[in-house]
Amino acid sequence: GAAPPAVQPVLPPSAAPAPVPAAPPADIPQAGAPAAVAESPAGTPQPIPAPGEAAPGGVTILTPGPAPSGFKMVVPGVTTNRLPQVGSATPAPALPGTRVGSLPGTSAAPLPGTEPAAAGPSDPPVVRNAVAAENPEGKPELAIVLLDPGSTTLDRRALADTRLPVSFAIDPTAAAAGDWATTYYKAGHEVLLEATAIPRLATPSDLNVTFQAYFHAAPEAVGVIDLPQGGFQDNRLMAQRIVSILSGAGYGLVTYQRGLNAAAQIAGTAGLPAAEVNAAADEEGADALRRTLDRAAFRAGQEGHQVLVLPASPATLQAIGDWLLGPRGQSVALVPVTAAMAN
Repeated sequence: GAAPPAVQPVLPPSAAPAPVPAAPPADIPQAGAPAAVAESPAGTPQPIPAPGEAAPGGVTILTPGPAPSGFKMVVPGVTTNRLPQVGSATPAPALPGTRVGSLPGTSAAPLPGTEPAAAGPSDPPVVRNAVAAENPEGKPELAIVLLDPGSTTLDRRALADTRLPVSFAIDPTAAAAGDWATTYYKAGHEVLLEATAIPRLATPSDLNVTFQAYFHAAPEAVGVIDLPQGGFQDNRLMAQRIVSILSGAGYGLVTYQRGLNAAAQIAGTAGLPAAEVNAAADEEGADALRRTLDRAAFRAGQEGHQVLVLPASPATLQAIGDWLLGPRGQSVALVPVTAAMAN
């Protein structure tokens, strides 16, 4: 008869020869080739993952954020019961700047309710870095900006420790400008950047570089304030360029109410959040400061709001606190500077 069939040896799974991978079809891209839409074995294109979903192989599709652009907005100044006001239902025993006397070198922790207003990362700095105002009684509003003199001996932590909702302006070209801005901002105060070191014949490129350096030095700022004397606000061409830069970057502008003030006119047309300083202390001493505050309160009652610029010092804060306890002080609501910005 016929010989029995040969018996094939059975190999254990561990000894089984590994399958030889087939050569990839010519139309599938190899490593280093440009990516293409993957197809199923039947030739049907696979769906592209939505942004944020994981694609085959663990790759996540990301969506780029929007590019900066100009904007027209209403600057926050809504009532959120953040800071106590003299004469309100909320007791304010520490309102007259009594925390200014804190020991040098102590940390100025954020005061309850004075943290910057909640905002998203995509909001412009004039919104993202703003502090909401409190004016539950609808009083005329007074915004006080304290000009930091740039002195190396000034105790900025003690100044920032005040409960008064004042704003601070710093020189962004100072070596420690970033530290100063952080100190004021983390204590719950708004920060402005003084428009220093701008050449009168600056080109558009010069201005771009200058302001980018400003913003990099103190990203906590809400805007830029012109200089008390000179500055750019009366130079129409330069004012146009600066308003364009601020609008594109999302910052506000504070100028002084003097002359034609081309910068304020252009900012109003462009929809840039802006305010004008209506008063500044032109004399020294507690009596002179009190008269300046009285005039500012009177004008605020007539116009609805006022912006006042004063020197940053413990004596100034103490004088403001004492004044707020008087009849003129109780007739206004002290607010951050963005609350006075229009547009």
